[in-house]
Amino acid sequence: MARTATVTILFTDIVGSTELLHRLGESKWDDVRRSHFAVLRIALAHHEGVEIKNTGDGVMASFASAVDAVDCSVAMHHSVTAAAAGATPVQVRIGIATGEAVAEDGDWFGTPVVEAARLCAAADSGTTLATAVVAALAGSSSTATCSAPELRTLKGFDAPTAVVRVEPVTGDRGSAYALPHLHGDHRDLLVRQLGYWESLAGIRRVRAYSAAQLALMPGDVLCDIGCGPGTELLRLRAQVAPGGTVIGVDPSGPLLAACAERASTDALDTVELTLLERDGRDTGLADSSVDAVRLERVIQHTGDIEAFLAEALRVLRPGGRISLIDTDWGSLMIHPGEPEMPASNRPHTSSSRFLPSPVSTMRCAAHPSDCWPART
Repeated sequence: MARTATVTILFTDIVGSTELLHRLGESKWDDVRRSHFAVLRIALAHHEGVEIKNTGDGVMASFASAVDAVDCSVAMHHSVTAAAAGATPVQVRIGIATGEAVAEDGDWFGTPVVEAARLCAAADSGTTLATAVVAALAGSSSTATCSAPELRTLKGFDAPTAVVRVEPVTGDRGSAYALPHLHGDHRDLLVRQLGYWESLAGIRRVRAYSAAQLALMPGDVLCDIGCGPGTELLRLRAQVAPGGTVIGVDPSGPLLAACAERASTDALDTVELTLLERDGRDTGLADSSVDAVRLERVIQHTGDIEAFLAEALRVLRPGGRISLIDTDWGSLMIHPGEPEMPASNRPHTSSSRFLPSPVSTMRCAAHPSDCWPART
């Protein structure tokens, strides 16, 4: 006889799977899907989740704890971003519901199953929707917070359902800059923070060195991946004038809007400005279409350096240049004020043999495999 139990159900769904299949072809898309599901299953294992079935573009899973289900959804979003396959970032939408359901033949049936599936279908890319019951059960024990409940009419239900949006706690795994869906309410704060860092002498020196290594010329096309509010992107316009193009790529619509506002007050008619709200691992630009690519302090927020470089190499013309600037947190050291102490510890803290400089510039020949780093 079938039994009933209180259970939390989670559904995931790959966003834009049909488009990715057509763009990549069946063989490559199958490889991407396998990698994607491997990452989801790791998250399930770490949060006591049980995979019930593969739905083709996602998974259905059950949890004994609503807290585990909510935390697992946060981990899944972070993991699929960090583990993007090549230049093909895969985003998911997730739905979670809790309630009494029927367990039969290794599957679950009932209201929470349908609710979770409907919420998954209604969620935006990179987000999780859950019922208010899930939020109440998770409470403050979760590593995430939930928005205020809103009533939504889900397909197949006569009465509206109270729905919340699951959001990672500020400072929890990952950086605020890697969570663009949270930028709308905090744009001005993020812009001010970036402005502070950009005002530091060290950042200015690194940027000047990077610009010199890119050696931009009038008429060049520059792509700035992770351009944010565009301080450096707009400054470099003068180096490709007249007749050049600067392309800013960033997943944050609010930060790109700030860039557009700045550009409107400082127009340079002889240079074309293009802003793309996209993940830098999949810019949408044509192969061999730009003369220079720069990535500044992007990897520290997202990881996945291989995918970003793969995309940069794809869009770069033969003979073009890539400037990759990032922070070597592995050799970070707090100076204790005693000169002899850092000197004695230096062999243990320095990773200079791996990252000889905060700036790495690549000269690219006719084929990406012919690239070599220019040590600085």
